[in-house]
Amino acid sequence: MCADILSQIAVITSSPLNTSVAMKGPCQYKRMYCPYYPDEYCPECDEHGYFVPWQCSHGYCYCVNVKTGEEIPYTKRPEGSDPLNCGEWL
Repeated sequence: MCADILSQIAVITSSPLNTSVAMKGPCQYKRMYCPYYPDEYCPECDEHGYFVPWQCSHGYCYCVNVKTGEEIPYTKRPEGSDPLNCGEWL
């Protein structure tokens, strides 16, 4: 009986939240959670599902690693500033 319950839990937890959306990349995966956390940063994605290099959130813009979405140090600027050439920071 216990094994049956555990196998049912494994099936439920291994399926994605929204199976009707085909995930293309890490950015789209992160965006999938945006409706559940409206006050959190929701990234901009490119057509391949990766992060757009210049992201803006909470009044600031900054360069990010396009594969991980992690902020690149020393690139943060006030929102509305001219965007940096993020390729120079990688």
